[in-house]
Amino acid sequence: MDDRRYPKRPLVGIGALIFHRGRILMAKRGKEPLKGWWSLPGGAVETGETLDYAVRREVREETGLEVKPLRVFEIFERVMHDPQGATEYHYVLIDYVCRSPAARSARETMYRTFNGCARTNCPLCKSLKEPSP
Repeated sequence: MDDRRYPKRPLVGIGALIFHRGRILMAKRGKEPLKGWWSLPGGAVETGETLDYAVRREVREETGLEVKPLRVFEIFERVMHDPQGATEYHYVLIDYVCRSPAARSARETMYRTFNGCARTNCPLCKSLKEPSP
């Protein structure tokens, strides 16, 4: 049984924004909701984990990369209802901007071109700069 469906309380999840040469690292989702869709690497925070550790663990599990979380980018929630209107999934999501010294070693197919986002005055789009080699 999927204990993430129809939760009694919202679940906490994390995501990692990892950029390399103007492209963003994505991972194909292995679980519902949105199984098979491309998404930021990330997942649920486990009991007893710090947020920092959860970001590092999830990225390592999904991509093999070691990362350093730099700062929180955004906190938001995703609530998904079933056809009858019941809350099927409810997550509080915390996305971190991360650096990875080995970002170029990730499979090239995991990167997608990043042309900014749809948000007006997005702080990430304004501040995103690659470090000098």
